[in-house]
Formats: sequence, structure tokens, C-alpha cells
Amino acid sequence: MAKALGIEKAENVTYWTAYDMSYRGMRVEVKATEYVHAWNKKRVSNVRTFSIAPSNNWHWGAKGGRKLSRQNDLYVFCLNTNREVQNAQPLDLDFWEFYVVATEKINQHTEYYGNPDQKKISLNVVKYLSGAAVKWDGLKAKVDEVIDNISR
Repeated sequence: MAKALGIEKAENVTYWTAYDMSYRGMRVEVKATEYVHAWNKKRVSNVRTFSIAPSNNWHWGAKGGRKLSRQNDLYVFCLNTNREVQNAQPLDLDFWEFYVVATEKINQHTEYYGNPDQKKISLNVVKYLSGAAVKWDGLKAKVDEVIDNISR
């Protein structure tokens, strides 16, 4: 993911952070799932959810005490679409789809449905909120577009 954005090394590689990387002054969280999991190559998984659990901000130096919230500005949800159990190809970028969603949009959605502390989000909701999937070669442009539309 960092490579798609031209980031040499993501923050979460060298130390624990509340988000995975910064890009254009925004905190980016990356979540991934797939139909064929490395820990279960006997069948195709039906569960398509991603974690969006709010967390405490104390661990990355925020002032004002601990506040439970989503600690990023946008999410990049990654889905490996391969469904061939015997031929899992996690490194083949042709199998990956990416959905980029501003965190404020997720917060509005969870608040609207009365669950601002929601911990998981389904793939269907991610698809609805993101508009459309992009492939690897369109990922940077989509992230830039979402950042340009984040209210500051």
C-alpha cells in the first residue's frame, strides 16, 4: 500500500502507531481481507468484514486524556478477490480491489445508524460508502481524490 502512494516506509513498520502511514498530512489506515485465508485453505470464506474499532489516542502523544475514536483520516480497504482455494495468489495484484473511504464518512454512517462505536464494517457497506473499487494502478489517484474531499 505504501508503495502505491510513493511512501518509502510506513510508520507502522518501525514502531506501533494508531494508523498505518501518513500521506499528504493525512493518517491512513489499511485493512485487508480475502476469500481464501492463509490459515484456512480448505474452503472459501463467507465473512467479509473489516475492523473499524475506535481506539484510545493516548499511545501517539495526544493531549487531553484518552479519547475513544477512530485515529485516522481515511481507510483503504483491500480485498483479494481470488476464490481458488488450491491456487491462492496473495501477491498477485491483479486479484486485489481497493476501496478508499474517508473516516468522517464512516463516522457519519455509524452515527446515523445509532452505533458510533461500531467495531466492524461489512464489505457491502464499504462498497456503498466508497462508490467503486479501484485496481492497484488507480489507487493513488483515488486516495488523492478522497483526501481532496475531506473537510478540514
